[in-house]
Amino acid sequence: FIHCTDDSPDPCIEYELVLRKWCELIPGAEFRCFVKENKLIGISQRDYTQYYDHISKQKEEICRCIQDFFKKHIQYKFLDEDFVFDIYRDSRGKVWLIDFNPFGEVTDSLLFTWEELISENNLNGDFSEVDAQEQKRNQQEDD
Repeated sequence: FIHCTDDSPDPCIEYELVLRKWCELIPGAEFRCFVKENKLIGISQRDYTQYYDHISKQKEEICRCIQDFFKKHIQYKFLDEDFVFDIYRDSRGKVWLIDFNPFGEVTDSLLFTWEELISENNLNGDFSEVDAQEQKRNQQEDD
């Protein structure tokens, strides 16, 4: 439970098996969101190995949908004020919560560095995506 806050002096761990329905997700529609002090400070595409043209084209709308979802369903409702959550945005623009993760180096920061995320100079809701030119260069090198 590294990077997790526990209010109890002697935690008693009760394990539960939680199952969820399997869904085939499109990697270009998955995003990781970083929250510090109950503010959404960064959004990264989950699959940072690929460039997705639709992300660049829909950047504003994607950010708005995720921010609206965060404000309506998560902000000030989660017990911790620093955390990471993963979401899926379907073809209709509906946002689905995948899971929560601790805010810290035990969680992959994807296209950000943890130095950027924990610094006093917050990212102010920055959105990080694979740069189109960098991805095209990498593809040309592979050919």
